[in-house]
Amino acid sequence: MIVSIFVSAVAGGAFLPLFIKNTLHASNNLSNWATSLCVSLPYLIGAILSPFWGRLADKYGTKPWLMRASWGTAIIYLLMTFVQNVTQLIILKMAQGLFVGLMTISGAIVVQIVPKKEVGKSLGLVAQQAVFQQ
Repeated sequence: MIVSIFVSAVAGGAFLPLFIKNTLHASNNLSNWATSLCVSLPYLIGAILSPFWGRLADKYGTKPWLMRASWGTAIIYLLMTFVQNVTQLIILKMAQGLFVGLMTISGAIVVQIVPKKEVGKSLGLVAQQAVFQQ
């Protein structure tokens, strides 16, 4: 799992401007704007929707919401392989903001199921994966 998160972080971070400019054939100005939007919009949408997802997770349990975040993220990444232009990429990155909370929910589940002596170590591993994901 750590390898997939690392590959996702590198591909989404370091190579995103190159992908937009070289593969999607965007101009320098459009490439700069598109990269900025692709990086910021998922976090903005996620920040707006996080309280809503949190209330639903409290009401229905964390496991269904972990599955929602996991499958949603996987589907968005799959759809990103088929983008043909910058607009499609920006829309998918916006949709990615709908599925935030994967590492947060994972941390909540770790706290619930891990023995008290192992909580610190386990949360450290989840936090390490969260760093690689961003």
